[in-house]
Amino acid sequence: MRHALPPIAAPDPHATHARDGHCGGMRHVPQCPESGPPRRRCAAAREGDHMSQDGSQTGSMDRGPIVRRDQIPVLVVHLIALPAFTLLFLSRQNYEFLLYIGVIVVFLALIVTTNRRVAYPTQLLWGLTGWALLHMGGGGIFLGGDRLYGIMLIPISTRYNILRYDQFVHIVGFGVATAVMYHLLLPSLASAPRRWVSLSIVVVMAGLGVGALNEIIEFAATVIMPETGVGGYVNTSMDLVSDLVGALGALAWIRLRARSHA
Repeated sequence: MRHALPPIAAPDPHATHARDGHCGGMRHVPQCPESGPPRRRCAAAREGDHMSQDGSQTGSMDRGPIVRRDQIPVLVVHLIALPAFTLLFLSRQNYEFLLYIGVIVVFLALIVTTNRRVAYPTQLLWGLTGWALLHMGGGGIFLGGDRLYGIMLIPISTRYNILRYDQFVHIVGFGVATAVMYHLLLPSLASAPRRWVSLSIVVVMAGLGVGALNEIIEFAATVIMPETGVGGYVNTSMDLVSDLVGALGALAWIRLRARSHA
């Protein structure tokens, strides 16, 4: 007696097959369809569930934890430092730095809510955390009766008061901010050749843009609280020069890392 063979299904044009590593069979691997916008074409393939070797189901990056395990210490430092400095500034009625703490909280919330999609490197988050601690410490810690932000670290120039703690914080902080801007640009550069001259200009200017935003926030603080000691035109200009030094330092670090991973 002859048995009828089941009909052969037409192959899915949007799928390939790969050999299953632990059972020797074939498994279905979705591919990106060739029609539709590029981002939406691959959404189903990227966000589809995958099976691990033990048979458990793992989701896509968007379904992972909001804060990765290696990032938890960063969050803990913020959860300790922010309330502590808030109480300190409240006790001293330092409303200028209470405003800055509010800005830090806003950016912290922004980073946490976008972390799964952007996947911030933990070392950059530590850099941002160090910047926040340097800034809050500069306004809340006194040495010899002088606030940290008013202390001269290395007397390079007495005319422009170089190098003050304030300028050091700008160099470190906006160096880190420039590195963050580069990380945010990376997805747009994934399929494009790296033209380092053009990219360097964009990355440095992005870091300086964050520095300009900081000066706007400081200006807002002087408008709201005229008694704040932010400084005048020379102080603002030296802050921007310090931002440029930090941005160029971050660019050098980015280039070295790119060459080491080439």
